[in-house]
Amino acid sequence: MKTILKTSAILLFVFTSNLFSQLIYIPGGNIGIVSNANNGVGIGTATPTSRLHVSENLPGLNTMFILRNTSTSSGSGTAIRLFSSTSENNLPSLLSNVPDSYGSNFIFNLRKLDGSYHDAMKIRGDGNVGIGTDAPQAKLEIYDSNPLSSNLNDNKLLYSLKAHSGGSNVMNNIWLRRDNAGSDWPTTRFHDGISVDVSFLNPGTDTKTWWERDPYNNIQSWGNEDQIWMTLNEGKLGIGTSNPQAKLEINAEGNAFNLEDNTNNALMLKGTDQVLYMGVNSDDHISYIQSVDYATAVAPLILNARGGSVGIGTTTTGSHKLAVEGSIGAREVKVYTGEWADFVFNKNYQLPSLEQVEQHIDRNGHLEGIPTEKEVIENGIGLGEMNAKLLQKVEELTLYMIQQNKEMYSLKEEMRVLKSSIGK
Repeated sequence: MKTILKTSAILLFVFTSNLFSQLIYIPGGNIGIVSNANNGVGIGTATPTSRLHVSENLPGLNTMFILRNTSTSSGSGTAIRLFSSTSENNLPSLLSNVPDSYGSNFIFNLRKLDGSYHDAMKIRGDGNVGIGTDAPQAKLEIYDSNPLSSNLNDNKLLYSLKAHSGGSNVMNNIWLRRDNAGSDWPTTRFHDGISVDVSFLNPGTDTKTWWERDPYNNIQSWGNEDQIWMTLNEGKLGIGTSNPQAKLEINAEGNAFNLEDNTNNALMLKGTDQVLYMGVNSDDHISYIQSVDYATAVAPLILNARGGSVGIGTTTTGSHKLAVEGSIGAREVKVYTGEWADFVFNKNYQLPSLEQVEQHIDRNGHLEGIPTEKEVIENGIGLGEMNAKLLQKVEELTLYMIQQNKEMYSLKEEMRVLKSSIGK
């Protein structure tokens, strides 16, 4: 009786045609197969919940299902084809295993609306996974064969990593974006930005905290929405500008640069043989700039070597190279001037008489050639020029004293002669 039941169960699941046959084998001599008109076929279960339900208690890792193509022809493999309806032309999908030089391959093959098939995903024998490609060169390679359209700002979404924040879906998206009209890679950029739900989905316009790379012009940019915050352009870093002209260019309103350091040397500009230090000494409550030469330990510090002026305590320098609002303390000041007062001692110098000097003082209230009090208050004095004028007056005074000395000597001689004459 058992033999009859086994044979009947096996024959129940044998299907034949002119091309192939299928056989279900029941191990252990038990039937183990249940056909349920309402639920389907059960193997190892009497209550199948799907059209084919396989169940077995196999401790550890065990094989429960095998499909094998015994053909030795090149390119032969095993496949499962899935249909969405009774029609074979209604967009079937295919799971297959076709071995090659990498070993076995697990392929998801889908049918497009135009009737053509393509490998949507391939897991290769070496562990590489390809989506959109059947020859993945990395552990995960994704390829979109549909070309980017050619208009300015056209884009296509390549990748999206999405998570629920509790109230919204937050996405890290990567687009391929056209930054100029064109049809090849020189006008494309990779745009990596943040989107939320259905907002901030337009790269170059409203995506949040984005990073964009231009492989043709060697440019990387960072920004938010339509604002560019920072650009790395062929090794030149621009902050607030997309076209830096130096290794570092900052374009900002207000405070453009803030550097904090616990040491005294907060900023160091380094040349071939010299270093310029700029920093803050918190102990002495001072800020400083120091130029250092590697050989001599100190080096000159030049300000406005190509022209211009310097103001200390003032923003108004006028025509002065150095304008200081306040006093200057120095142990020595050396002034180079283009004129001096030694011309007073030239033989052809016309020394004004003391009567002329007196008349000028009575008329103008100051020495001739010396600025007035009003002029000094309004315009200041030139240190070199003023010293030269004062020296001129000192030298003129010296000449007056020499003249007076000669006159006094002449008077003394006359007095001596007169006394000598009276004494006789």
